[in-house]
Amino acid sequence: MSPRLLVAIVLLLPSCAPSAVDPEAVETSIVDGEPSREPSAVVAITPRRVLCGDVATVLCSGTLIAADAVLSAAHCFDSMRPGLAYEVFMGASLGPESRSVAVLEVVTHPGFDRESRENDVAVLWLAKPLEGAQPEPLPRPGSPPPELQDFVTFAGFGATSAGLAPDGLKRVGAGRIGGLGAGKVQVDPDPS
Repeated sequence: MSPRLLVAIVLLLPSCAPSAVDPEAVETSIVDGEPSREPSAVVAITPRRVLCGDVATVLCSGTLIAADAVLSAAHCFDSMRPGLAYEVFMGASLGPESRSVAVLEVVTHPGFDRESRENDVAVLWLAKPLEGAQPEPLPRPGSPPPELQDFVTFAGFGATSAGLAPDGLKRVGAGRIGGLGAGKVQVDPDPS
């Protein structure tokens, strides 16, 4: 197993491990992460700006899995108003050095359950390929699943702790897999 694994990809791996995820575990933000330009495949997803002076506000993060496709979470789009347009930003921040592309379509898993967050997967199809990005390949069928205590690296543009709004910076954190269950991965701090 690669020592570097994006959480978005971990969530898609089959869950064949012996230890279950703690049912009391709470979803948390990336804490103690460091600002980073890498991995380049991690992008920010924002509501689409209408006017040139509009400021982009992070909605969620995603992982570029093809030049024109981003993997993200279905819950990011579940509560948004119908017809809301999105765009994807590539770079270390939402600043002027980042590149953006409009999202053509958001496809959420048809079995997504907002209460349990089962099948919490969405694919965003971009209006054009995001140039200069290196997509993160999905695991091939038959790839070994993650194991307990595997080191993982996760990255995103989200809040750094509960109650804080995202600041528009890409951050990278590190942890270890503390539990695996059907469709769930528990990541324990190490140190993030």
